[in-house]
Amino acid sequence: MSQIIQTTVDNPLHAIGADILIIEDQQIVLLGLTTLLSTCKGIKRVDKATKAADALEMVKQHAYAILIIDIELPDMSGFRFA
Repeated sequence: MSQIIQTTVDNPLHAIGADILIIEDQQIVLLGLTTLLSTCKGIKRVDKATKAADALEMVKQHAYAILIIDIELPDMSGFRFA
């Protein structure tokens, strides 16, 4: 999957230097996504939150290009967060 994202200069992520926020409470999934995204060209920043409340504060502080949201978070549904 990372190969698909990073293949060409025409990649829109490369042009904008995308900042991503991952909202996920399972550490193994969070680690896997972070590791995968850290290898992709065009991704400037990958932040992580394990609770929706923390993520809401982070979104207020920074304009992320992409949010990856778990459906079942401990404090709020991912659907409700979106």
